[in-house]
This record gives sequence, C-alpha cells and structure tokens, in this order.
Amino acid sequence: QACPHGAARSYGARPPRMPTGSGGDGHSPKGVSPSSGSAAAPITRPQPPLAEREVAQYLRAYGYPATSAACWQQKPLSGSAELELRVMEHFEKKGHTWYLLRCILNSESLGRLQWLAPRRLCQLRQLLHDPLKSELGGDYQVHFRDASFASRAGLPGTTSRLDSWFGLLAASVNAGALSPKLVSLVLRFLSIPERTLDVGDEDDDDGDDGSEAGGCTSPYAAERPDRQPSKAKRQDAFFGEEADESPAAQAHVEVPEGSLVPTVDLRDDDLDASPLTPDITSEDGPTEAGEDDQAESSVA
Repeated sequence: QACPHGAARSYGARPPRMPTGSGGDGHSPKGVSPSSGSAAAPITRPQPPLAEREVAQYLRAYGYPATSAACWQQKPLSGSAELELRVMEHFEKKGHTWYLLRCILNSESLGRLQWLAPRRLCQLRQLLHDPLKSELGGDYQVHFRDASFASRAGLPGTTSRLDSWFGLLAASVNAGALSPKLVSLVLRFLSIPERTLDVGDEDDDDGDDGSEAGGCTSPYAAERPDRQPSKAKRQDAFFGEEADESPAAQAHVEVPEGSLVPTVDLRDDDLDASPLTPDITSEDGPTEAGEDDQAESSVA
C-alpha cells in the first residue's frame, strides 16, 4: 500500500493517549533504553510548514533567536536551546511500519520539553528528509556524510540508520548549521508542544529577506524570495484533504504489548487513506518478523 495522508494531516486531532509502558520491543538502537525519560510524554502528529514570515516569531517562542526565515540574530550554537532526537523503536500496524522518535528540547527560556513522534517512513522521507535535502543542496553531504537515510530496499537496519541520521540532524540544529526556515521545518514535522511568545517578546523584524542590519548570521540570507502560497493551499498540498471524522475513522489502533508506547491514537484513515503523492508506491509496507524496514548503501 502507498503511504496515506492520514497520520500526517491529523495534526489538529483530539489529545492522544499517553504512554505507560516501560519495555522495548527488541528493535531499539544500540545503547538506548526505550523507557528512559519517556514517562508522560505526549504523542504527536506532523504539522504543516510555516510561511516564511511566520518563522522568526515561532522559533523565538522556543528559545531560537531568529530575525527572519533566513537569518539568526544569534545562532543556536550559543546554547540558548539544545535539541535531542532518538529513534527508539518501530512497531507494525495494519501492514505498515511506524518509527517512534523521542524528542527533547532543553531551552534556557522553557526548561525541558519532551514528547514522542510516531512516524511512517514515507512521512520521514517525503515531509522531512526530501525538503531538507533540497534546501541544503550540496551542503547536505557536509552535514550527513556519516549517516545514510533509509531507502525503499526492504533490508534490515532501518531503525538504527534513522537513529544515526536524526542524531546528525539534531547536531546540525544545535551547531547553528541550519537556517531558521529548516529548524522550523524540523520542529513542525516533529510537532513540538505548542508555545507562544508573550506580547512584549514578539519579534520586530521588518521582513523576510534577511537584509536588515544587525544580526544576520545565516548563509541563506536573501537567497530565496518568499513565494509561499496561502495557508489553505499549503495545507492541502502538504497533507491532502480533510480527515474522515466518521466513527469508523476514529477507532483506536493498539500497539503490541511490551512496546514503549502501548497505545498510539492512530485512526483507521491514518492507515488507509490515499497516497501522499501519486508516485509513492509501497515504500514501507509489511515486513518480515524481526526485520527493520529499509536501509541503503549510500547517502540518500
């Protein structure tokens, strides 16, 4: 089956159930304890990317001092915020494989935020890896040369490969190597718990071209014009049509006993909806017992 819109588009759904389990399923990355720091962490769905004019204010609410989508007032390297991303395990549900990310943001202004993000491989690729790689261009190899992203090959090792890739992604964010636009893409995809700025803390930059004097520290300044479509069109293109709200579509899906997340609130339409894009086919369908989904021999 092709990857659905469903799990990606349901970012506005009711509050999900919270994890209570403490055991792994035998597929956690080496040296990672699935139960470590996972208690009461909310489970989230992806959120759509922001228009460039919204990026700076969004990031400042999480301790990232951006002046625009292209420029940092002060790079994250200074220690204002530190992101940690781990792919803890995977689980099978209705012939699809879900990878569970544990996300932690330590911020001077907010303290410690922690949440869980179960994602399909096609979501990880189409909604995060591909746009990030496209935006970085040749710099992608600089940041991710030591970790290959999972492919569609159906070989073992995907959970560990994704864990390594997300470790490098977090390191790139923490080093200030990514533009504010890309950092916001990462946080929105992972659906970080919502925070807003106080009225007195709102940013006062004059635009998105990154040319204002005093503090543009990004190599992406004024590189791309703001050509964002309307919010409705962006969400339609990114997530597809509205989710089915029928009782059948609201059914809970149980995760196997012993997993880090014993109950993940995924709806039937999350698993059975139409493809994300017409050319996605059978990217992360059923796997053999005990086998991770995908791997690849070269950097994606």
